[in-house]
Amino acid sequence: MDGVDAAEVLTDGKSVLDLGKVAFRPFNREERRLIQSALGKWRGGTVEACARVIEEAHIELLAEFDRTALVGFHGQTLVHEPHNQRSMQVGNGQIVADAVGLPVVWDFRTSDLRNMGQGAPLAPFYHFAIAMRERVSSPVALLNIGGVSNLTWIDTRFGKPEASGALAAFDCGPGNCVIDDLVKTRLGQPRDENGGLARRGRPSSRIVRQFKSDRYFARSGPKSADRNRFSYLLELVDELELADAAATVTRCVSSAIAAAVGLLPSVPTEIVVCGGGRHNATLLEFLNEEVDCSVTKIESWGYDGDMLEAQAFAFLAVRSCRGLPLSSPGTTGCRSPTLGGRTSLPRQAAPAI
Repeated sequence: MDGVDAAEVLTDGKSVLDLGKVAFRPFNREERRLIQSALGKWRGGTVEACARVIEEAHIELLAEFDRTALVGFHGQTLVHEPHNQRSMQVGNGQIVADAVGLPVVWDFRTSDLRNMGQGAPLAPFYHFAIAMRERVSSPVALLNIGGVSNLTWIDTRFGKPEASGALAAFDCGPGNCVIDDLVKTRLGQPRDENGGLARRGRPSSRIVRQFKSDRYFARSGPKSADRNRFSYLLELVDELELADAAATVTRCVSSAIAAAVGLLPSVPTEIVVCGGGRHNATLLEFLNEEVDCSVTKIESWGYDGDMLEAQAFAFLAVRSCRGLPLSSPGTTGCRSPTLGGRTSLPRQAAPAI
């Protein structure tokens, strides 16, 4: 909920041919407050106001790009309930298409949910494409640490992402959300910058053990989780001093990721980290202590780790238009490789009378 990322990708929907301009449009304090107040809600005035903020922010940012042929527009997730086959991302693609005069692909998750999938994660098909681009020959894992952390295990030897055995992906558990919420509640700051607070504290082994006993971590993938699924962790650390609470929450995040690595088809040769969580040095140090493979940042592959999600939905937009699947049983648990997204074409303005 920090803002909108946008990234150009030149692709045929199968290969990543080139990467172009990237841009970021931050939400201001009032916009963040409004989005925060709409989380967990399905309808009402707050949800409608949130949708307008999301649409206007995307329209404003897209004006900075002058080579765009197609837009992939994910919107802002307010509720994600895969167990009920429903998820909501606010933002109307038709409104964006009309404003920018370009076709817009949106509503990426509904088809997967209808095909009994979790509706997430959807970035793994893009992860497969960049692993192919980098000619990775042995299984690797891409770890995205956003609000929720998710893991993609990739074996490029299968040739295409929808092939059985090519991908295994699922949400590990909490990511930045619990760390950010702790610091925001206690200090009024948006994040634990570089993990500085956690570095000064001592994790509570008792609380970490209690957290690791959550049944979610023993379940095999595919599986996905709403950002509030693990918010109870903040109650567990409520009586700890701030630095110890930050260290404990951060250790819980790394332990959840390590447990997820243990569920993969095989131990990857390396874990490549993207998303905002890669800036948290303490979190990466904790993770290095808990897994049996190297942990590196996606920048080692030459990619901007803040923009992978934006690039993924640009890539998926092209796949959608070309009738290629966006998810598979190995990534979301859907019954079969599933097409997704709907395309809104810009409507011409009515002629003056």
